[in-house]
Amino acid sequence: MTNNENNFEFDLLEFYKNLLINKKVIIKSVLIFILLGVIYSTQLPNIYKSDLIMIPQSKSKMTNNSIKGLAGIAGINIDNFSNEKFNISPDIYPEIIQDPDIKIKILNSKLDSALSLRDYLEKKEIKILDLVKEYTIKLPFKVLALFYKSSTNNDKYLNNNSIYISKEEYQLFKILNDIINIDLNPSKGYVIISARLENSTYSTILVNNVKNIIQESIILYETQYYRKILNSTLNVYNMKKNEFEIIQNKLSEFKDKNQKISSSIFSNELFKLQNEFDLKKMIFQNIALQLEESKIKLEEVTPIFTIIKNPKIPIDKDSPNRSLIVIFYAIIGFLISLIIINKEKLTFLKL
Repeated sequence: MTNNENNFEFDLLEFYKNLLINKKVIIKSVLIFILLGVIYSTQLPNIYKSDLIMIPQSKSKMTNNSIKGLAGIAGINIDNFSNEKFNISPDIYPEIIQDPDIKIKILNSKLDSALSLRDYLEKKEIKILDLVKEYTIKLPFKVLALFYKSSTNNDKYLNNNSIYISKEEYQLFKILNDIINIDLNPSKGYVIISARLENSTYSTILVNNVKNIIQESIILYETQYYRKILNSTLNVYNMKKNEFEIIQNKLSEFKDKNQKISSSIFSNELFKLQNEFDLKKMIFQNIALQLEESKIKLEEVTPIFTIIKNPKIPIDKDSPNRSLIVIFYAIIGFLISLIIINKEKLTFLKL
């Protein structure tokens, strides 16, 4: 045990002496990597983050009693509708923006009157650092790509909904995954939507665009069942209204033409027209009530979104942390210097 301790102390002492002897190498290596870290960090653009917080709510829970009361006064029974719920859980909100249709809408959304997000991302200037990375780190992959041929269409990608997406859009989709984020707080029930761009104003506009697109998609999904019912009822309503107006006009014309006639034939014809009129009227009134029920139910199931924190144009950058980058490079430089001055002792590298 004593021998092991002595060896350990001896190794530490040797290591320390070795550091002192080669301190110039260490200092040079650390300074070189600090310089590289400074160059690298200064080439990175400032990224600004804007976010908002919203709470999805079911309008039916808040307005159910009041709507029932008003509907009851009008003679409308909304309990006739199914109590099925189609509410989308906030847990799947992050998955919504993975839909290619949603991503295309986000890409086509306007950052200002003349510039869409798609245009902004496509027209971004290529930084010197990006060129260096493309033709150093990524060069082997670029060479391999020349020899690789996909068995599928090289210009298009096929998503789950059989919609073809171009290579350019596919690359833009990957960029969207980096700049747009949706976080959930299940315990408190709110959703955070954030966007990170080099332009602080555009990041705020993009957050609002994403919010509007997500809200529109959720509303369309959750109300699709009752919108179909409303449209169907409206078509029947228009048809029955037309039939009612025809028999109403027919009855009025018959009465006008036969005001002074009181024969049995006249009475019989008037009786038949009156019965047909009453029947059409009753049917039309019932359909009108169903139409109002459909409108009320559609209003009831339409979700609302309460914004508890509006996005604001950020002043301070979110990234990069240049100091941390430089420190990281300095550590790498120190580790590399240790490898250099101890390379003869790294026996594990020898065959």
